[in-house]
Amino acid sequence: MSNLAFVKADSLVKEFSIKPEGISFMRAASVQAVSGVSFEINRGETFALVGESGCGKSTIGRLSIGLLKPTSGSVYIDGIELGSLSGSDMKRMRSKMQIIFQDPYSSLNPRMRALEIVAEPLLAHKVYSSRAQAMQESMHLLEMCGISSSLASRYAHQFSGGQRQRIGIARALALRPQYIVCDEPVSALDVSIQSQIINLLVELQEMLQLSYMFISHDLSVVRYISDRVCVMFLGKVCEIGNTNEIFGSPRHPYTKLLLEAVPKADPTQRKDKDVLLGDMPSPINPPSGCRFHTRCPYKKGICSELEPALEIKGDRSVACHFPFS
Repeated sequence: MSNLAFVKADSLVKEFSIKPEGISFMRAASVQAVSGVSFEINRGETFALVGESGCGKSTIGRLSIGLLKPTSGSVYIDGIELGSLSGSDMKRMRSKMQIIFQDPYSSLNPRMRALEIVAEPLLAHKVYSSRAQAMQESMHLLEMCGISSSLASRYAHQFSGGQRQRIGIARALALRPQYIVCDEPVSALDVSIQSQIINLLVELQEMLQLSYMFISHDLSVVRYISDRVCVMFLGKVCEIGNTNEIFGSPRHPYTKLLLEAVPKADPTQRKDKDVLLGDMPSPINPPSGCRFHTRCPYKKGICSELEPALEIKGDRSVACHFPFS
């Protein structure tokens, strides 16, 4: 683990068992949502996970903070393996890592006021000796995230979507974590509000020296906020690299096709492009060889026979038999 790395995932695998409801004689199928994924997140950096829905992004986010247990592989936070921790030790580790959920309409308790929502982790972890101190700190966190003290006694349904997400961010900051998983934190918000929340996350990162895993399918947001990008397809890593290098010179065909699919406002920049072929393969029965080969316009014979290894060269990692130079 490098000196800068705060989070490390080593060969993560996560399988889910799926059985059709009401059909007792059918055996449960196994879905490998994450297949041998490894990465590091440095202190103070934003590491983005991108890819189509169902590629395993949110599962990895939850594995990285211990909300899910891996089928195999390990996650390390500040050099400590999460799987080795007892229940009490894991509770203490929770103060170092938190999550901001995608939907601000379902992630807040409707029976609690904004101030109580933010104070809840402080009270659960007994950070302060008195409830009054916890409430005072919660008020400070709300104001830091753009919610004025005059609104702190309101219930969740009395706030807009953007305000609710600000409350969710304040709650995530309550225990002063060093690592936060941002699971598509702006996808449920109006476009006019998204930039405000993104800028708030950037300001908080600079102020508190936070490390982010930023999960998104919006490449324009990813390009703005991230330092490094990990592109995923059907539970596998396709490419990892510096954001400017990924967007400027993609090496994996899937990365290239994702970037070319982004609409361009300038008609002079529009041109005939290669496109993704067919439909997304079933995660229950993934293709042999490279999982992307059934949709790749550049595939060759070996692609359907042999799975490419993730080759690491400096700060760039690519899993392709014929990467672009």
